[in-house]
Amino acid sequence: LGFALPLWLGAALGAGGVVVSVAGLREDAEDRRLMMRHTLAALLDVIPPALAAGAGVEQAITNAASIADGWAAERIRGALNRARITRVPLWQPLRHLGETTGVVQLEQLAGTLQLAAGEGTRIREALTQRGEALSERLTAEMEARAEAATERMSIPLMALTSVFLLFLIYPALAALKG
Repeated sequence: LGFALPLWLGAALGAGGVVVSVAGLREDAEDRRLMMRHTLAALLDVIPPALAAGAGVEQAITNAASIADGWAAERIRGALNRARITRVPLWQPLRHLGETTGVVQLEQLAGTLQLAAGEGTRIREALTQRGEALSERLTAEMEARAEAATERMSIPLMALTSVFLLFLIYPALAALKG
């Protein structure tokens, strides 16, 4: 065989392993972003009623984040705690979290909170609209993923059906030949 073939084969398999692992990491990161968007949508459903009940923006967001569960809620709570401890506006750590995780909706929420703090806009309606828009987008993404999964499953199903038909037709063809 020589020395070159195992060397090239090892290099090709190594490159293939890197490609597969990077694709897996990208998929995991996208799943984490999706989890963050779902958690944010849930929080945006809870915050406007708290604001309507008389809570302040910071209190409403902190209370909503405290009842949420999961990895994304932990990250949001950490950002809110960082804002409280360092005495910076609430929107700064949320924007930073959005930038580091790649979740644009967090950055948009931070922009809305910054606008509300600076210009006194109607925050409850703005947060309600953000929550509705995010929920609609998440629904559309979930439908697209389900449709893509259905399309991916059609090819193996067609192959399985073809093999099944081949097994059904083979005895008849063998009887005709013999």
